[in-house]
Parts: sequence; C-alpha cells; structure tokens
Amino acid sequence: MLVLVTVEAVVVGLLALLVVALLRSHAEILRRLDAPEATWAKLPDESELGTVREAVDIAGTSLSGERISVPLASGRIDHPALLTFLTTGCSTCENLWAQLRDPRRVQAPPGVQVYVLAKDKREESIARLRKLSGEIETILSSTAWSDYKVPGSPYFMFIDRGEVRGQGSADTWSRAVSLCEEAIADAAADASVRPGPVVSADTLAADVGAPG
Repeated sequence: MLVLVTVEAVVVGLLALLVVALLRSHAEILRRLDAPEATWAKLPDESELGTVREAVDIAGTSLSGERISVPLASGRIDHPALLTFLTTGCSTCENLWAQLRDPRRVQAPPGVQVYVLAKDKREESIARLRKLSGEIETILSSTAWSDYKVPGSPYFMFIDRGEVRGQGSADTWSRAVSLCEEAIADAAADASVRPGPVVSADTLAADVGAPG
C-alpha cells in the first residue's frame, strides 16, 4: 500500500511539473506575439515574386457613421501617407492608441499624413474604439485590411505616389516613424540612381550635325 501511495505521489509531482512547463511556454509565446519588434520590409519590384506594389483607395466610415474615402491609388493625393492598422484586441495596440492620443508623442515626418484604420463595427466594439481613439479620426474599413493583406496588428504601411514603399510592424510610435523615415530615404536613394533617358546613336548624330 505504501508503495502505491509513493508511486501516485511521484506521478502527481511529475504531472504538476509538466503543467507548469506548459504554462510557462504558453506565456512566452503570448508575450512574443503581443510585443512585435520593429521590422520593415522593402517590397521587391513587381517582376519579383509577382508582388503588386500599387496602392488602392481606402473607403470606410468614421466612428459616427460618416463615409470617408482616401484616394491613394495612382498618386492622386499630394502627400505621402502612413497607414496605421490598429485593433482593440491587443495590448500593444492599446499602448499605441495611448501614444497617439498625445500629440507631443506622435510626430510624423514632415509632409506625411497619418491614417488610422480599424475594422468595421461588425468586427470591432465601437464603444471601445471611441474610448481608445479619443479625438483621433479613425477609419473603419475591413476592406482596406483585406485589400492591403494586413497580416495582423499593429501594422504600418508607407504610401507615396500611388505605391507601397514599405510595410512592417512596430511596438512604439517612435519606431514606426523611424521605419517611415527609412522608407522615405530608400525612395530618395532609388530616385537618385535611376538611369536617364536612353538616346539612340542616330539621335546623337542628328543633334551633333544640327546647326547651332
């Protein structure tokens, strides 16, 4: 009898250790998912991997139900845009909402307009969105999340001249702005190394032979 009790005690102890290990592993996974590092992906050209880099227009509503549209396609707006995809369901997003409500902590690069996008009211709590966003204009558009294939939240996309110039995740506004500035610098570098117009030999000969 004593042997059986001892065996049962050992088995219970082992099971307790296994449960503790599983809980710690689960907690670590949740922590990593909930606190994304700042990562930015410069998109390849359209010829690579079939990636489409063209921006699409955003259509949605405000928290009060008014229709909102942002014409991002074909560069129809005269300023770059930083699309900010947030939800009410993650603690990282909640921290970003809090930072966004404080203008002293959120300063986008000069000339860049920030657009905050949440999902439609059928997927989000409007009451909680109002609490988190405060006076921040928020566009409700699940279609935008689908069109831009947003993998999760928080997520950021930098749009300029009708193209997606960069995209990625960040856990603070300062990191998001830093990523945005990197995308601007990359775009400027790309523009500076673009080749000039190709001039044929016949055109050159004609220009040389033309009277001054």
